[in-house]
Amino acid sequence: MGAADQEEGGMVEPQEEQGLKREREVVQTPVVGCIDWTLDRLRFFQSHEGLFERIRTLLVTVGLWASLGVGALALLFGIVEAFRWKSFYPVWMGLGGVLAMVVVHYCAARFVGAGRRIIAEQPQRMSSGAVLDCLGLLAVLLAITGVIAGVTGGGWLPVIIACALAVVALFCLNPREMVNTEIVAENVSAGETGLSILTFGIRCVLAAAPLLFGIGLAVCAVWGVVGMISAWAGKGFGLAEALAGAVVLALLPLITYVFYLFYMMAVDFYLAVLRTAENTRRD
Repeated sequence: MGAADQEEGGMVEPQEEQGLKREREVVQTPVVGCIDWTLDRLRFFQSHEGLFERIRTLLVTVGLWASLGVGALALLFGIVEAFRWKSFYPVWMGLGGVLAMVVVHYCAARFVGAGRRIIAEQPQRMSSGAVLDCLGLLAVLLAITGVIAGVTGGGWLPVIIACALAVVALFCLNPREMVNTEIVAENVSAGETGLSILTFGIRCVLAAAPLLFGIGLAVCAVWGVVGMISAWAGKGFGLAEALAGAVVLALLPLITYVFYLFYMMAVDFYLAVLRTAENTRRD
């Protein structure tokens, strides 16, 4: 059976899996094998093609609708307050909240797509997954520690940090599916691997921004409802805080996109300086 026949029959493994297996064949102990087996259980995005994209699309959709919901809450609160205080000023404040949320809603929708496109159109490769595997293992261990600390009386903060570390672990263990960075065994230079490692973190930030946007806006919408009811009960004014948080979170895709561009510009400038210095020495 030829190579083409094997590929058609689904017998040819992806380059990333081949590269990982070749790395593991060099040195193997029971401890290393056990850790690798555990980490492989977290590479479920590899066996569920398109799952991460569906999750991201769902969260972005939730975030976009939640941003409009927060604006609607601001307007509703302004109308009710106008009747209570017999003044039109709260309505203007509510309309200002609606306008702010419409603007950031549009910005979020545009820059979520821009960030997704820039990752899809700029694939990166590494010759070894050792760095990402070690970072993923460290993130998993710290996440477990955070959960234990939260359960034993540390409050919610360790649990929230543990959730963030769990997401970091997923990015490290599923680089091809989540940030379009592939682990291949051949034809990858040390410089290309180094550049991929250098830019992996910022690519993760860019890819994670839509997730945080969706989850954060959903929380802000619920927070806005609770804050509005609390304000009417005379127990605070949480709606304004929810509105401010929603604006910041809705601008997150824009902020991460601009930061990514400037980061890559700095990397390209540094590489250009190195190449110029090398050419000067040769001359």
